[in-house]
Amino acid sequence: MNFNFTNEQKMLRKMIRKFSQEEIAPLYETIEREGYQQKLTDRMADLGIVGIAVPENYGGSGYDFVTQTMVIYEIAKVNPGVAFTLEAHWKAVAQVVTYGSDDLKARWLPRANRELFTFGQTEPGSGSDASTQQTTAKKVDDGWIINGNKSFLTNGVLGASMYLILAITDETKDLENSRTVFILDNKNPGFENGRVEAFIGMKGCPVGDIYLSDAFVSDQDRLGNINEGMEIGHEAHHTARFLMGALASGIIDTALNLSVDYTHERELFGNKMAHLDGVKFRIADMAMSAQASKLIMYHAAWLKDQGKNHKRETTTSKLFGSDQALKAANHAMQIFGAYGYSKEYPVEHLWRDAKALQYAEGAYEKLQIDIANTVLFENKGEDNL
Repeated sequence: MNFNFTNEQKMLRKMIRKFSQEEIAPLYETIEREGYQQKLTDRMADLGIVGIAVPENYGGSGYDFVTQTMVIYEIAKVNPGVAFTLEAHWKAVAQVVTYGSDDLKARWLPRANRELFTFGQTEPGSGSDASTQQTTAKKVDDGWIINGNKSFLTNGVLGASMYLILAITDETKDLENSRTVFILDNKNPGFENGRVEAFIGMKGCPVGDIYLSDAFVSDQDRLGNINEGMEIGHEAHHTARFLMGALASGIIDTALNLSVDYTHERELFGNKMAHLDGVKFRIADMAMSAQASKLIMYHAAWLKDQGKNHKRETTTSKLFGSDQALKAANHAMQIFGAYGYSKEYPVEHLWRDAKALQYAEGAYEKLQIDIANTVLFENKGEDNL
């Protein structure tokens, strides 16, 4: 296991850092006020960032998961919401690459270099409980008719034009063997956009609802086998979770760096804040979180790249990272004092963005149960180091 970046990865990181500082950072106020910026996605497409996860033979860069994680982390340090759009896109791309037929990949993946994917699993009444989902796909000649409502789609409505949809295809079978994934375009006659969520954080990433009413999808646009949808959904979650860990790590690093700079500028009791023990406790806590979260996320991504069992590590990356990001944001707000609670200072949005990570890709408590079950019943004594 070698976490030294190649020269190519270092060059990419340099480009991402430059782009983030010069083209994403200046849009902060605009994004906070207006939300998702299509022109920014278009610019990332021009630079090849959107297509980083797309294989080279479909026009992309074909970078591995460790590299994708690095890119998410670097962008998240500047704007977590913008990084979130890429996370949702790349997790869907990964499923198309893994489960798609050659014909399906040839039709959809070239578009993924400029257009965004999203994965529609959550529904208004289901949340993390997939057993209560209502969206159905009925077999007809040459395809399927899909009816249902998907909610909380990251990139939904404003960002994505391509949708992976999880639908019930056999109501006689159990949860794990009754659902199938389909791909459809937002120009499908049965597709309708719903509302965009008015979330308090992650302003750079749109989240919204869609409605499917007798939407016809060709059988050629079925992803994977019939009733293989839950497997694809699980794999998508585990792909997303180490990318979520990268988002969290970006927030932690920014909270730490802003706090360090502030403590060297601000004076209290006749000295710089950096010399106060109470401040040092918070700085140490953030520094440890930053180091640990990055090691966990890169380890999880490396396991995925190696084709090794990675479920516990990917879930840990998301769970630990989201917990520590929220703590780091709170530490930063405390260090800044009343200024930390003001929108005129650059720390309060870190708390708003970090909180979102405790909901996305599985509720915090559900992931705790997943990790416990893995440790207790699935891979006791296993060591992936």
